[in-house]
Amino acid sequence: MAASSILHSSPSVPTTRRAHADTLLGALECLRSGMTTVQDMLTLYPYEDRHMDAVMAAYDKVGFLPEAGHVAGLPEVATP
Repeated sequence: MAASSILHSSPSVPTTRRAHADTLLGALECLRSGMTTVQDMLTLYPYEDRHMDAVMAAYDKVGFLPEAGHVAGLPEVATP
């Protein structure tokens, strides 16, 4: 089983260590395949600033220049 499969196999409440490790692994895989620009559709729930700080630190560690946006909740959609 690949390392990324192991890291993503069991959804759980995020920890700063896991958020950092997941992001670092993804960024290194991007660099290995020649990608230098990525869009990370990251979901952190429940959201805490410390998790986003860990993600940004991981991108910084591999030399990416991260920009972050935050979506705070989505409008409810009525179901028929």
